[in-house]
Amino acid sequence: MEIIIWIGLSLIIAKALLKAVRPDINRYVNNKTKDYWNSLKDYF
Repeated sequence: MEIIIWIGLSLIIAKALLKAVRPDINRYVNNKTKDYWNSLKDYF
């Protein structure tokens, strides 16, 4: 259970660092995540 917390925390920190360092890549990741989420919603 603890490993899930550390993975989540590291993903949040990595996302914040990506937003600060390379906002263009951050925007691309956001768009791809939205596309993936929408395709999952359409699947179910």
